[in-house]
Amino acid sequence: MNTLFIPVSALAGDNVVHSSKAMSWYSGPFAAEALESLPAVRGAQGLPLRSGAAVVRPDLRFVIRRQIASGKVSVGDPIVVLPSGTRRL
Repeated sequence: MNTLFIPVSALAGDNVVHSSKAMSWYSGPFAAEALESLPAVRGAQGLPLRSGAAVVRPDLRFVIRRQIASGKVSVGDPIVVLPSGTRRL
């Protein structure tokens, strides 16, 4: 297992979704690029559904991006939203 350290500034958006001119001393990947290059987890379909979210702000607008980490989901499946425990159909 390799470890990668990426200097970021969430406040200024440095090295989050694109390389930062403010950190010209750093020549590695930016955070989104590094995360998107990770290999898929094999056998994750047999695990319970787990999904994460990230807020992407390319400008003053924002997008909530979701990715399934394990399991599978189909249209009509019931879900539980955490941490509230709210159930949705």
